[in-house]
Amino acid sequence: MTSAAGGERPSGDAASEGLAAVPTLVVLHTPDPALRGRVIPVGEGVSIGRNAESVTIAINDRLLSRRHATVAPVAGSRICELVDHESRNGSFVEGLRVTRTHLTRGSIIRLGVTLFELSTDDDDADETLDDDFDEREPLLGKAGSFRDVLCRLSRAASSREPVTIIGESGTGKKRVARRLHMASGRGGRFVVAHCGGSVRLTDAQLFGGAEALDSTNAEGFLAMAEGGTLVLDEADLLEPPLQEKILSLIDTGEYAQAGSQHRRTTDVRVVACSAANLEAAVQAGAFSRVLYERLSAHTLELPALRDRRRDIPLLAQYFLKLEAPARRFDWSATCLEKLLLYDWPGNIRELHNVMRRLTLVDDDVTMLRSAHLPKEIRKRLRTASEDSLRYSAITIHAVPSRSELARLLEQYEGNVARVAEHYAKDRRHVYRWLTRHDLSAADFRK
Repeated sequence: MTSAAGGERPSGDAASEGLAAVPTLVVLHTPDPALRGRVIPVGEGVSIGRNAESVTIAINDRLLSRRHATVAPVAGSRICELVDHESRNGSFVEGLRVTRTHLTRGSIIRLGVTLFELSTDDDDADETLDDDFDEREPLLGKAGSFRDVLCRLSRAASSREPVTIIGESGTGKKRVARRLHMASGRGGRFVVAHCGGSVRLTDAQLFGGAEALDSTNAEGFLAMAEGGTLVLDEADLLEPPLQEKILSLIDTGEYAQAGSQHRRTTDVRVVACSAANLEAAVQAGAFSRVLYERLSAHTLELPALRDRRRDIPLLAQYFLKLEAPARRFDWSATCLEKLLLYDWPGNIRELHNVMRRLTLVDDDVTMLRSAHLPKEIRKRLRTASEDSLRYSAITIHAVPSRSELARLLEQYEGNVARVAEHYAKDRRHVYRWLTRHDLSAADFRK
């Protein structure tokens, strides 16, 4: 049984501040199938637990207390606060155990083995946005920042003006450029010209001509893209003389091949991709201000994966299915929590690579756990494991026996932090137990 407290939407400027109009909790993972993917308005406050008679959100999660925690707006502000009601297994925000804390937009909350993200109503979509053009390269996501990009892309598709796509490495700039090309209905090819790398793009490579005869593209990238889309990848690394020629191409629709005075006309849409801040490059004198302004008739700024964390489970499942279509994977809450809390410096490309590695686990593995994750993700932030939470649910008020504590110290080679994690306790508790049982962690270290 579930219910959600409602609330009126603040209007106008009030909605643009803080958490915006209506904070919501997005259920990212839970053992209760009826709640997976649900978007729950916080309203004036929601309490969460297992007992349907004492909470507004009842979840069939046996590691939740009857009345586990409450999430509510702070009076007189647009900030939300989480309060733990002395739960047996604790409440975790961004991987840290808390008793009372403020929440920001995008905060990851773990209660029992149920994971939430604090969102806002403008982030919430009822359906996943799938690619209608090419199922091999879908654009998937529900996060508001990503949906905003797709809305802007849709508006830009019908235009003939240039487009600039900005985003960190691995955010999918070329994939978005391809979607733009396909949505535009242009009949020509989609061509990518790399402007950076060890060898910079030359006039002959871009425009063709006698100097390009020894290359694999004597006609030049521009001729290849006739009637279609030309993508200038790493556009911020274009040499200044080439910047001027591209500006002329955009303004006149004409160009001359290298070594020729003859002008040709072309129908090509130019899309510039860059991981850098082009405006900063303009300020530094490395990029033409006029070209920047022409290329930015439409600008699509792709969010980093860490800024659209609610999309991580969706993308991860897609990549698992892409790499191992015959296998079915699920994951533990601890595993997914670590994926959600990792910074993903390589963004979607890095997530894809990690999922590819996970499909190489033994054939009999269907439940992915944190132990399967690469070390850089597994060790990024230490969180209580599900096993230790289950154990603490039984022995939360008990002090372990001397023999039990000695066995764990031997198992973890005297690492007090690992013992504390096992019990989902602070290390101070372990040190008290050591004193009580006259044990020394140093005696177990190798």
